[in-house]
Amino acid sequence: MTVAGTSKRFVLLALADRASDRGERTSLGVPTLCRKTDIKRSTMYGLLRELEEDDLIQRDNRRGVRRRRALRIWINLHSW
Repeated sequence: MTVAGTSKRFVLLALADRASDRGERTSLGVPTLCRKTDIKRSTMYGLLRELEEDDLIQRDNRRGVRRRRALRIWINLHSW
């Protein structure tokens, strides 16, 4: 399977860099993803939404410490 769009591929690669070999969750937050990829925050949320719509990732948003939202992401290896 190929991932259309250079930015989406770059984000998926950044996520895969932090995930286990089984695609287990990565707790890489959006601010860290933005710093790592040099992609703006608003663009990053759109790319994550597109990756989820393409069934390449799953996201779980939960309340974290100090009312911040913790973003946990799983890479769907069954899509490959």
